This record gives sequence, C-alpha cells and structure tokens, in this order.
Amino acid sequence: NEFSPCVLHAHWWIPGGWVARSIVKDQRLIVTSHGSDVRLLDKKAWMRPLAAHVFRRASVITTVSGWMANSLGERFPAVHDKIEVAPMPPEDSVFGGAVRESVNQIPVILCVTRYTAQKRNHVLLRALERLRSSGLDFRCRLIGDGGSERERAAATIDEFGLRQQVEMIPSMPQTQLAEEYRRADVTVLPAVGEGFGLTLVEAQLSGCAVVGARSGGITDIITHGESGLLVNPDDADDLAGALGRILSDPTLRTYLARGGQRSAQSKFSSRAIVDRFLQWYQLG
Repeated sequence: NEFSPCVLHAHWWIPGGWVARSIVKDQRLIVTSHGSDVRLLDKKAWMRPLAAHVFRRASVITTVSGWMANSLGERFPAVHDKIEVAPMPPEDSVFGGAVRESVNQIPVILCVTRYTAQKRNHVLLRALERLRSSGLDFRCRLIGDGGSERERAAATIDEFGLRQQVEMIPSMPQTQLAEEYRRADVTVLPAVGEGFGLTLVEAQLSGCAVVGARSGGITDIITHGESGLLVNPDDADDLAGALGRILSDPTLRTYLARGGQRSAQSKFSSRAIVDRFLQWYQLG
C-alpha cells in the first residue's frame, strides 16, 4: 500500500523543509525552525528567497522560542501570522528530582555545551578565573563535544591556571546527564543568540539553579530573580557576580531552584507541547 500521510513535519527549513515543499500536495506542512537554519540566512542572503518559498507553502511555522518567532517574523513579514512558538520538550521521565536545600561543600558549576564561538565558553572561563581570584573554591564541569573551539577552551583553562577547578568531560547519555544536574549547585549557559536553551530547562526540572545570558531564547526560560538569574551577554564580571551570589547564598540557590522547577514544569512539559502540535496537526 502506498504511504499517504495527512501531515508532513519538517525540522529546519533546509534541507527538510525544502524537500517537503516539493512533495506536499493536499497535506498540511509543518516547518520547525530551530535557530541555526535562520542564522544561516544572515550569512547567505541568496538563500532567503528559497526560505520564503518554503514558509509560504507551510500551514504552520513553529519556532523554539519567542525570540526566534520575532526574528523570523522580522525577516519574513508575509508569513508572520503562521508563526507559533513550541519549544522542544525535555524527557520528563528522565529529568526531575527534589531541590536540595544546601550547596555542596565544594560548590559545583555545570555547563552543558558545544565548543563553538556562539556558546561563549571563553566568557565562562574568564568568569571562573575571576571567581577563583575572589577566593571562592569551586569545581566546574564542562560537558560536551563538537565544535571548532575545543582546543581554544583547553588552552584558556591552562592560561588561567584553572586545571584544578575545571574538568572537560565528553557528552554522555541523558540518564547520566540528569544525575549531573542533580549533583550540581548551578547550571550556566552564557551563549549568545541561543535558539532556546534546552539544557537550562533540563537543569530546572532536575532541581538545579540556573544562570543564563540575557539573549535569544534563554529569556523565555529564565525570569530574572524568580526562576534563575540573567546576566549581560559577553560580560564575564556580571557572570562571575551571579555565580558567586548563588554559590555563597544557599537560601537564594534553593529559592531560584524551586522557582525554576515550577516554571519548567508549567511551561515546558511534554504534555503541554504535544497538545499544541496535535492542534496544528488537526489531530487533537
């Protein structure tokens, strides 16, 4: 029997959306932009007419954050009314747990990352150097692979004399990563122009306080002073100050961790996001 779907859902306008737009007939076409495919249009302007063609064919265009929706709407005003926000859901069954009441004897900072310029790992390392210089003892675990700047990060760690404090760890299965979130005192994401920031949601669900740059989709996740702390992008001093506040104040850490967990559970649960997609698929 010929497979005849009633809905085609493409992730990224290229290549998935570009292929789907050529085969869609009477089906609904859903196109999800995750961020990298939109940033590509700033680097390669000649691709914009191709993207516009895909978006015109789509019934619904979803983005992973309000910031992404605004960015896409500014670039393609003609499809503004089609754009909806639906973050990628975390694994609810994996990430969770009670909020710890106290900070570890030696505080643990966690950053789940890739080694690219956009992730701003060098800003985090400068902030950590400032924390150490202030006399704060801590350990930082950088977890991740990929990207062209891993060697730069390792060299910066040596340059700042942070080998005792910072450990670079390969990516790991989600079940193991969930344990890392639960053991950490704070999870940080200094990235600029992040499409969403799923690692922060995973950390919040796991009962860990979070700090992120006031940039991109991170502002959908963190309400400053309630579900985490926001810092100025590319500002190592501001980042060091926010991390220092949380690690030196167990009451604040617990307050932000609880607020973050409540926020993530209410806004980013799998059930809530699945219901949105079922509506757009016209199946629910």
